[in-house]
Amino acid sequence: PAPSPPPAITAPSPPRALPDPPASSEGYRPAKSSLLRPSTAQAKTFYVYRVQSDADYAPENQNVANLAGAMWYLQNKIVDNRYERRFKRTRLQRFKLTTKAPQPLIDAGMDFGVRLAFDFGQCTGPFDCQKAFAEVGYSVGCNKADEFPTSQWAGKVFYNDATWYSLPGKCSSR
Repeated sequence: PAPSPPPAITAPSPPRALPDPPASSEGYRPAKSSLLRPSTAQAKTFYVYRVQSDADYAPENQNVANLAGAMWYLQNKIVDNRYERRFKRTRLQRFKLTTKAPQPLIDAGMDFGVRLAFDFGQCTGPFDCQKAFAEVGYSVGCNKADEFPTSQWAGKVFYNDATWYSLPGKCSSR
């Protein structure tokens, strides 16, 4: 039999604007449609630490820190002036975190959002968490330990670059 001809080569079609994707079936309806598309942000990978009890659970809807931030937290919030451990904290966990900022943060020239407080897995502020998530997405937040929203510690943080992060996850409003 005769050899078959090579497949035809066609030029790629020019890129075209994508329509806004529909809201997800889980009910996520962000204020900005860019949140429904993949972010163009570069992935960032670094280690974070959590001062933890003996309980085991995923590091979502939690606050974590860099090592300096975790050490500050241990010294100032866990070991009190009676040398007792508060909140049944017994260990320091390390996690390797990879994150990408949502598109609205990248468009604003930012890699992280405002660090939100998480208490018992629930987002408690300093702003309306659901409104923040609708505007900029479920972003990793960060702040220096002595800057907003924890500026009450200004001049009292003696660990260089002590930084705290918030890791939003599923059901952070409950």
